[in-house]
Amino acid sequence: MFPHLFRGLSVLCSIRLLCRFSILAASGLCTAWSSETEAIILKPVDAVSFDYVSEETENRIREENVLRTPLIANFAFDVPEDGWYEFIVHSGSWPTSFRLDGEYFFYGVLEPVGFEPEEDGTKLRNVYLTKGSHELVVERGWHPGPPRIQEMRFRPAESPEGMVYLDLEKDYLVYRKGESVPVALQAGQTDSDYEIMIQYVDSESGEVVSEEEIEIPVGPGFYEETIYLPTDREGILDVVATGPAGQVVNRTFQYLTIDTDSPPEAPWSLELVESINSIEEEPEYGSGRDKVVERNGLVYREGGEHGHMEKNVEADWFAYELDLPEVGVPYLLEIEYADDDRRNWTYSLIEKEKPWGRTLTHGILSGGIYSLTDQMQTTEMVFYNKETNPRVHFRNWWKGQPAAVSKINVYRITGGFPAMPGLDLEEGRLFGRYQEEPGRFTQWTTSMEDDSWLSVWQPAERIGRYSRFVGANFWKPTISVYGDKLWPTRFIPEQGFNGGGFDSSKEQFPRDTVRLLALVAEKYNMQFMGQLYPRMQRDISRRYFTERITGVDPKGDVSWKDADTMPWVAMHRSGKNNARGNAIFLNPAHPGVQDWVADVVTELADRYQDLPSYGGVAIRHMAWQFPGWQAWPNIEYGYDDWTVSQFEEDTGIEVPVDEDDPKRFEERYQWMTKNVYQEWVDWRADQIETMHLRLLAILQERRPDWKLNIDVLRPDFRGEPNIDRYDRLGWAGMLRETGIDPDRYRDTPSIVINDWRHYPAGARSGAIRNPSRQGSRFYSYLDPDVVGEAYRNVDGGRESGVHFDANSYESDLAYGDELGYSYEETTSNKKMSRPKMHGAGMVFPAGRHFLERFANAMADGNTTMITDGSHAYISWPPKWLREWMPHYRALPNIGMERIGSGDPVALWLGKSGDSTYFYLVNRLDEPVEAQVSFLEHDGNVVRLVDGQTMEIDDAGFWQVQLEPYELISLKTSGDNRPVSFSVQVSEEGIQRAERQVATVEDWLQPDGKIENAVSPKKYAAAQERFEVVQQALADGEYHKVRQNLYHPDLWTIFVQLDEYPPELWNDRTPVPQGEW
Repeated sequence: MFPHLFRGLSVLCSIRLLCRFSILAASGLCTAWSSETEAIILKPVDAVSFDYVSEETENRIREENVLRTPLIANFAFDVPEDGWYEFIVHSGSWPTSFRLDGEYFFYGVLEPVGFEPEEDGTKLRNVYLTKGSHELVVERGWHPGPPRIQEMRFRPAESPEGMVYLDLEKDYLVYRKGESVPVALQAGQTDSDYEIMIQYVDSESGEVVSEEEIEIPVGPGFYEETIYLPTDREGILDVVATGPAGQVVNRTFQYLTIDTDSPPEAPWSLELVESINSIEEEPEYGSGRDKVVERNGLVYREGGEHGHMEKNVEADWFAYELDLPEVGVPYLLEIEYADDDRRNWTYSLIEKEKPWGRTLTHGILSGGIYSLTDQMQTTEMVFYNKETNPRVHFRNWWKGQPAAVSKINVYRITGGFPAMPGLDLEEGRLFGRYQEEPGRFTQWTTSMEDDSWLSVWQPAERIGRYSRFVGANFWKPTISVYGDKLWPTRFIPEQGFNGGGFDSSKEQFPRDTVRLLALVAEKYNMQFMGQLYPRMQRDISRRYFTERITGVDPKGDVSWKDADTMPWVAMHRSGKNNARGNAIFLNPAHPGVQDWVADVVTELADRYQDLPSYGGVAIRHMAWQFPGWQAWPNIEYGYDDWTVSQFEEDTGIEVPVDEDDPKRFEERYQWMTKNVYQEWVDWRADQIETMHLRLLAILQERRPDWKLNIDVLRPDFRGEPNIDRYDRLGWAGMLRETGIDPDRYRDTPSIVINDWRHYPAGARSGAIRNPSRQGSRFYSYLDPDVVGEAYRNVDGGRESGVHFDANSYESDLAYGDELGYSYEETTSNKKMSRPKMHGAGMVFPAGRHFLERFANAMADGNTTMITDGSHAYISWPPKWLREWMPHYRALPNIGMERIGSGDPVALWLGKSGDSTYFYLVNRLDEPVEAQVSFLEHDGNVVRLVDGQTMEIDDAGFWQVQLEPYELISLKTSGDNRPVSFSVQVSEEGIQRAERQVATVEDWLQPDGKIENAVSPKKYAAAQERFEVVQQALADGEYHKVRQNLYHPDLWTIFVQLDEYPPELWNDRTPVPQGEW
């Protein structure tokens, strides 16, 4: 059944034998076993031993005789004769795990679900025990430990109420429609036959859907019969088992059946239910500093000056109260806003319920690095409401960048979410959603109303339905981060088996949310892939890992002060581990670490190989809370005794540093990076490649089609990449220093390295205050080489993958009472008695700039896999995606090669069958004309999205206008194919770039504005960078011109001068320096 997280212990301890019972059932039935049996009572003081607690803590537990604090408690007891017992605990209620004789016994909330309440405890289940010695393990090694358990009792059963147990063969409770789900009904026999009634009750309506009677025949004691849970209908059922007197004989449990056949189509139709003219209508709520503004022919309501980064919850905001006709149905919120200045603001849908939850939040970033249209634009949000009067809330993020809104429309979606037409390629390209933390998918459409399956299934269903509508066919949520996880795992101890708030009182196992999500993905024709980012940060993990590698139980806390003696810990050149908080960086080369990673991946592969939608495993790499098991954080790590010794042994290179020298770590770093740098980097890459190939083999032994994704957010996992190293080594060079060498995976297409980039670059964080970091983020965000460096060779060319992680906007939005909500005081804590409304989401670039990141991804590489998302960014605005997605998804998933530089327009092409497929994509924020030359001077070009045929002219050319960031997918037949193309940028666009270059050239004149403002070193660096800009302009590479003007060598000077090249930085009402 369900194996335990930690090793079993063979232990013995005394028992207490109390309370003789007469075994006569209230129903008049008598058991066929002993007439008298003694109850078995176990108290904390009786424990044989405790794992992972200090001697002092153990003594305190025995003295108090209460199980609390994170621990594992081991008991042993003797059973005098075979028989049925009722297991009862005297304790609190939060989830706890129990093992009996090394096997799963109970996991869940310690409440009597279905059973009658006991005066002196809580009944959890019935169990048949055999005569002899047994072991019981109580485990809750994460905060706050077991729920003050004072006593556990095996009470001899007196009637069928204590003599029945439904033993599920499968250790999960979510099934595909039609799946066979055997259950062993175990029962005690008596001197008379009796019946057990099994009812399957709809969890929402309470209706009995079906029922069956099982007759327990007369016999000597133990009876078992296999029954099957009905899975012929989609929905959630409670399983209620009652005995002959109507009493519940098995803990009531709940299961979910999902119909994975695609649901029928429903047309997209909208009904306007509310319209607010924010120019004329004053907001009902707000900070009071909003006003109506007329500027450049545009009229709108503008927020006050104060922003979140300056004032936190006291930032300026305003809000309108909606009046919606119905709850629990989908709505489309449409907001008209001004794109006329640099702005950074959020809009949220706030409801009173669960004010501590995260309310759905989107936003807009206009200006800055994005050009302005001086027009009103629209943005959208799809939401499901729980209340009829939610608030639409607008709030500033930065000082002086206020919201600017003219109209708010709310539509009820009266039809459905029809699938995007024409996307029926079986092997098409992947586009999908991503959530950074396991429970975030629930925060779009609902809060966790309770612990039922509905609270998890409903948001997953809505996400699947909406994904199909916008054309997304991939779902890659994080399934383990920090200590949380979404499947019952034996290998990640923090937060128990599951975490994430998904434990249920009506389940016999830790909830398998991964299986639920994968089945929903199957239903909506999506591939599913879970991303891993577990981190060893709490005591339980540190103890677990220490014991796993050494085989010795560390009593009490494990201190990382002595990390230099632990070979499984990665050592910094300073001689410290230098991870944040209580966490450590693990040593990715250590066999014990790699074995642990392999165990996690093996568990996932074994558990989900039966699911068609499951596509493999993704591994996250990022500086925030990096755990270290994936790779080294950067070149400054890996100088511990064990690692250097292994390097010496494997390469034959002796590192001339005294092993006993306290400064040996820094000395090793200096010598190895100066004298054997390439050998050192290659050896590190050997270790990581070996691990990756091992993980891929584990996956593909189960399913040859599975992939291993390596998601990389910037090439330094300790912090912001050093721009000088980035310039010298490039993205791939810096990544090699961590141990991940993209060149090694070129011919292993099942290992996918995804460039992971934030957008809008630097828009949210305090990093924007640092000009060098700001410029670095702008520059790297626009870097066209990264996707190209992460390519893989496939038949006919190459392919790449990209992962977009939105800058997550997460903060307190306002106090609840400011929005007209009232709350009763439930605590003496004044902050708690005045709840804040918390938002989590992200901002989008204004207007068509929403598509810039996708256009760049398709220009940089033949990108066949894209994921996009963040904390609570789930509901893409449909307008732009439904325009762009058909062209992307219509392209076959084949290798392609690029013609030309890809700047400002890229053309990629590849052969499949009798056709040449190709696409054109415009990087620029303005329309361009492209003229494509073909090998043969006749024939047609066919648009993939609609089959439209366009003729190639007699000279062999075909012309097309591409809108800003537009992607168009095409094909030709036979041997005809594109061989070259040219691009005509508008005269206005050319002149803009020329003005920018001319301005900087003038500033760089000897004894000019720049030389007089900076050091000679910075002046020389600026001149060198400007040469790159000039060459890009001469080559007509306007994207490269823009990117390099943002390079810190130039950008920091512009910020220092507080003067920018024309239209490079669009900020018409800038905030004075220092007043953020």
